[in-house]
Amino acid sequence: MIVMLQGYARVDFVNEKGERVHGTNLFITYPDPNVSGLFAGKVFVQPNIPIPDGTTPGAELDMQFTPKGKLVSIAAVKR
Repeated sequence: MIVMLQGYARVDFVNEKGERVHGTNLFITYPDPNVSGLFAGKVFVQPNIPIPDGTTPGAELDMQFTPKGKLVSIAAVKR
């Protein structure tokens, strides 16, 4: 799915269960037939999934998900 990156935030905290949660939240927009305008959402990226170097807000990204909606890869879109 092709998305536009609007922003990002690093995440690093310990939850109520004492487990460390770290990674990056990506804030994205993309066309959705059920939305007037663009759908805006957030995707959590685990540290084992590389975010392309030089990715900044405004970049187009190709995000691949499993059939159950888990993120598996991110690639920069080159036009």
